[in-house]
Amino acid sequence: MSTASHSELPQPFTYRRFDRVVCGVDGSPESLDAVRQSLALAARDAELTLITVIETGLVAAGWISPMPLAGSEPEMRVEAERVLEDTAAGVSAVHAIRRRVGVGPPGVTLVAEARHEDAQLLAVGLRGHSRASGILTGSVATTVLHDAACSTLIARQRTGSGEPRSIVVGVDGSASSLLALDTACRIAVQDGSSVTALAATGGRELDLESLRAAVAERQLGLTIDPAGAVEALIRHEADLIVVGSRGLQGIRALGSVSEAVGHRAHGSVLVVR
Repeated sequence: MSTASHSELPQPFTYRRFDRVVCGVDGSPESLDAVRQSLALAARDAELTLITVIETGLVAAGWISPMPLAGSEPEMRVEAERVLEDTAAGVSAVHAIRRRVGVGPPGVTLVAEARHEDAQLLAVGLRGHSRASGILTGSVATTVLHDAACSTLIARQRTGSGEPRSIVVGVDGSASSLLALDTACRIAVQDGSSVTALAATGGRELDLESLRAAVAERQLGLTIDPAGAVEALIRHEADLIVVGSRGLQGIRALGSVSEAVGHRAHGSVLVVR
């Protein structure tokens, strides 16, 4: 595997971290870790919006059906405010924090909030839903991966301060994958991470000569895996997998590499848009 440490990476650019971050929280350990990891990728003075969503109905496959509530909406709002207060208490005082309570399907509400805030990064924690069940139940991660207009972090729990120690980035020569590669390199420059540039050749033809040249410009070696893109990325375990987005949203995004990796990876996944 070809990797480079942060000391070996090119540093011709100033990496401006995410300035506006929206993070969905519900008081779970997964959502708290999403906050920690998203802030590790954010600018020191980033604006952070924490949003807890009160879900009063289940939206799946175009049908709206009632679901039992733990209490009245006012009672749920009080609990949501408590979750926001507890989460904000653990965030560094240098960040400007907004706290919002949304009402509606969580994924849809988070995507709308990210658009409203003109967010550069939308982060959620993943509780281990499979890709199939996520599609069927309209899970938050699936909706965010399909519909968010900004970069997306699907965070899985890990120990440490939030900065990734190892990064794997999928490259195929496309503009979106090279943007993902540059993002990974810039994160590594800041955080001291190792970076692996990974090209999966299974089922498609890649211009490996041009790809090696592009990766070499960033002073990295290219790792080639004969598997398909999804399988290759998830078996090269890392704290953070970075992939580019083709810009597909909604139903067109079903079956995309970023969506599949977001659900199946062992570590956190950053989809760069």
